[in-house]
Amino acid sequence: MHRATNRYGCLPAGSRPAWADYWLGRRRRRKGRYDAFTLVCLRRAWRKRPCLRTLLGYLGCRRDLGYPPSRPLLEHLAGLTPGTTGRDLHRAVNLLLEGGHALPRGTATGAAALRSLASSSPPLAQALALSGQPLEVTTRALAHLQAMQAPWRQAFADGLADVRGSICVVGNAGTLANAGLGPRIDAQRCVVRFNRFHSASSRSEDTGKRIDVWTCSPDLAGTVRPADSPADWVVLSGCDVRYQLYHWQGLLPLLTSGCKVLTIPREVWRTLVRRLHAPPSAGVLLLAWLIELQGDATGITVAGFQTDRRPADANRGYHHAWPGRRAGRRHNWPGERSLLRHWQTQGLTALESS
Repeated sequence: MHRATNRYGCLPAGSRPAWADYWLGRRRRRKGRYDAFTLVCLRRAWRKRPCLRTLLGYLGCRRDLGYPPSRPLLEHLAGLTPGTTGRDLHRAVNLLLEGGHALPRGTATGAAALRSLASSSPPLAQALALSGQPLEVTTRALAHLQAMQAPWRQAFADGLADVRGSICVVGNAGTLANAGLGPRIDAQRCVVRFNRFHSASSRSEDTGKRIDVWTCSPDLAGTVRPADSPADWVVLSGCDVRYQLYHWQGLLPLLTSGCKVLTIPREVWRTLVRRLHAPPSAGVLLLAWLIELQGDATGITVAGFQTDRRPADANRGYHHAWPGRRAGRRHNWPGERSLLRHWQTQGLTALESS
């Protein structure tokens, strides 16, 4: 017998058990479907089967969309956390701290467990430091990152104000190869680059050499750090990853060397997700933050961004310095190109090859 489905090809909500709602919501999250239906699936899973797993799934999806948990949800989370260990404990503690809630007390969340977890959580590391507990070097570095985030962000904004009108954000699109934009990029007073922006095949005539801000994915920081051309600032891409990232080992050399490491505010992420219904790429996320800090897009120049899909560009590959690299499927690339064109009407300038 045929069973009717909704416009998403799924059984009606009342016909789905909790595990099916949970599975569907998780699957859509992994695919980058950051929309109301994904959130509804995980909320229904939590309501049908209220347990720690379904609550963490629902709260994680809310965070994907840029929304903090409500006070009642935090109360539920605190009540379910005692006895939890591992990744679930990490997620729960970070959500509680981000929401301004007190940490739960219980056998598995005692002092020893929290000290161990603090090496993977800047907010928890700072909380323990403020309580006067002795911390290892790694944990002290994370606590310092947490404590200095607000003043570093302000110093970053002040520095951008000093170079306003001469900022170039350089993407890694294949269109940068053989474009001859290097001298024009290096002439800017502030140059922003992303992830793996240089390789043996890169030519300074095309890409330039200057770097003042390095925006990187946390999982790439330990392997592609631009040691030969250190940046003044490092920005970790993602939605304020202090409250999300589990593995910090690759970032420790940056933190212990005194480098100023910034995370991008959740509010910037939320604004983009509302428009794109998908996780924004590092390039668009950083641009959105710069525009917010400045108040408009005037004086910001981009290079190595693809605002249109032209046949001639496709022959150059997706990434000029990473052969074989393909565009991530979780991003809304048409929506991002549309957003870039919108910013161009508001003062953003694109460097074009001569």
